[in-house]
Amino acid sequence: RKRFNAGGKSRIQVYVSAVEDSPCMFGLVHPAVYLSTEAAARPKALGYVLCHENVHYRHHDNLWVAVRAACLCLHWYNPLVWIAAAMSEQDGELACDERTLEILGQDERIRYGRALLDFSAGGSVWQRGWKLSTAMSSGKKLLKERLMVIVREPGKHAGAMAAVLLLTALFGTATFTGRVSGKELDEEVPALGYSQGSVIA
Repeated sequence: RKRFNAGGKSRIQVYVSAVEDSPCMFGLVHPAVYLSTEAAARPKALGYVLCHENVHYRHHDNLWVAVRAACLCLHWYNPLVWIAAAMSEQDGELACDERTLEILGQDERIRYGRALLDFSAGGSVWQRGWKLSTAMSSGKKLLKERLMVIVREPGKHAGAMAAVLLLTALFGTATFTGRVSGKELDEEVPALGYSQGSVIA
């Protein structure tokens, strides 16, 4: 690896490595961003890469990668753990993309998506579960979902969230405000010392 001058765009050290095929963050005690030679040679896209990996750093995703790997080592025989690891990685990447776009601005959505597509090295999500790094790349299925979320208009997302919250409120109101029948109120519970007609809180 060779140290790379990020010009103050990264909170952690940045290196260039010829063995990396996609930018990533690696390290538990002293995490650092590792750039591929292609990423280091593209200054415009480099800003997206550094922002993305620094969001991973703020989210402590380097620790969650280690937790997923440990779970897979201990429960390698359990398919549910493999599914949970894949879903955990998916949630981490989607959260990272969302926060990155909040920092970059919504006008950068398309250019950020193109950078994500350019630097994606592919690979199976199951194989990625063993890696101890947070790479900008992902499997084809996860990459497709990330790109769909990135290019989606924020207004549509806000409208869908409002509809979900409204339905949740209506469901909660209908479920938890039902009256208790009079028969249940009149039942006597001598073992607890309640008199007839009392209401159990």
